[in-house]
Amino acid sequence: TTTIQTTDFAFHRGHRRRMNTTRDEDETQRKTTISKKLRRGVSSSSMKSGQDSTNRRLSEAFSKNLVDDIYRGSFRNQTGVSLKYMMDFGNHPRDQQLLFSAQFLHKELPIRLAHRVAELENLPFGLSTKPQVLTVRDWYVESFEDIREMKEINSMEREEKFTELLSSVMKRHNDVVPMIARGVLELKNELAEKSKKGGSHGSSSTNNNNNN
Repeated sequence: TTTIQTTDFAFHRGHRRRMNTTRDEDETQRKTTISKKLRRGVSSSSMKSGQDSTNRRLSEAFSKNLVDDIYRGSFRNQTGVSLKYMMDFGNHPRDQQLLFSAQFLHKELPIRLAHRVAELENLPFGLSTKPQVLTVRDWYVESFEDIREMKEINSMEREEKFTELLSSVMKRHNDVVPMIARGVLELKNELAEKSKKGGSHGSSSTNNNNNN
């Protein structure tokens, strides 16, 4: 899921970089930052955000209108885009292609983000209630809202602003993988602890029966 989402964001930004090669240094710096964060596991700011989101239901964390929009979006079909299509589309990017790309993502990304929110709300074994998972869920909600509030993209000026927005969205989602991994690890440890207690209790009962 994270790979698909990152590809969606990069779909448009990749075309824009071909039109403006001076952004290559910024991209290199961004990748270096991501690498450092992944080695650390998660940034301190992410941990703080995770603590603030503890046990917050979606309806309690965000407005009813926003939540309703997200769930409506989660029932809409996602439009598939192949890597070959994206490569062919980006070989010789022109203003018209960039505009078309931005218009497509402006409509498609909220749908995909809504699907991710719905999935994160319905994970098994209580994983959806883990602070780290709630934090990631909130990132997807915030990105959904940011893109939804973006005005219709009907000019190259709007397209540039949309590209900047996608850049900020990508930065927001940098720590999705380590955050989800921490949530899964926490759940795994909890389940293992419960299993040990259950086994210990069962063993104790068996011993008592044997003694009797």
